Amino acid sequence: MIKYVLAIALTVGLLLLSVPAIDAASERRTERQLEAMTADLETAAVSLFETEEVAHAGAPPPRRTVALALPESSMTTAPVDTLRIERVYDETSIVTYAAEGRSEHRESIAVPIASGVSAANESTTLGDASGDLTVVLRLETDASGEPIVILERI
Repeated sequence: MIKYVLAIALTVGLLLLSVPAIDAASERRTERQLEAMTADLETAAVSLFETEEVAHAGAPPPRRTVALALPESSMTTAPVDTLRIERVYDETSIVTYAAEGRSEHRESIAVPIASGVSAANESTTLGDASGDLTVVLRLETDASGEPIVILERI
């Protein structure tokens, strides 16, 4: 009888010790997935910006459709707490992301990206998304006539 009690106590103790490691691993996995998602977005935006020309009046703008795989909350991944794209300079955007419970990471993209809601709105928040997300990137011009990539969720 004592063997069984000790075996159960040892099992419970090991499980309790492993929970923090599982949480830390899930947060790191989420960060890696967000890094990969940022790289996919950057590849598509840079390709659009550098290889296409802004469409003439009346013509549809050049575009790229990008499927993004955002982590969902599970035992192996933490939920996304922050995912934001901000145009910070005329030719640069910053992607800010964080898994729940982790610090924010910022990555620069060498392309101006603005929200599809309004070109004047220079920040796009995708933090409430999880799972598969499809976005459309369009090459248009901003108020000063400079090329800009517009991001829109579909």
